[in-house]
Amino acid sequence: MKIQNFNELAVSDARRATLKIAEDGLEAIDTEQVMREMIQVGMADGKQTLLLGNEVIDLSAVRDVIFIAIGKCATEA
Repeated sequence: MKIQNFNELAVSDARRATLKIAEDGLEAIDTEQVMREMIQVGMADGKQTLLLGNEVIDLSAVRDVIFIAIGKCATEA
């Protein structure tokens, strides 16, 4: 949970709902979590693959994979 003192702050239903919205927003912009979900290495049909979002790339003919990050959150990933 991003909001460490969520339960202490959620003293009413309205505050709990507001904090839940803020928590969901913070989770959605968590660079590390989003990158882990969107970029994965796996196996498909006995071949090593790279999953980028919904795109599956066969890595059998690939020697190197290089990622370049640009922007405010680039140093977090």
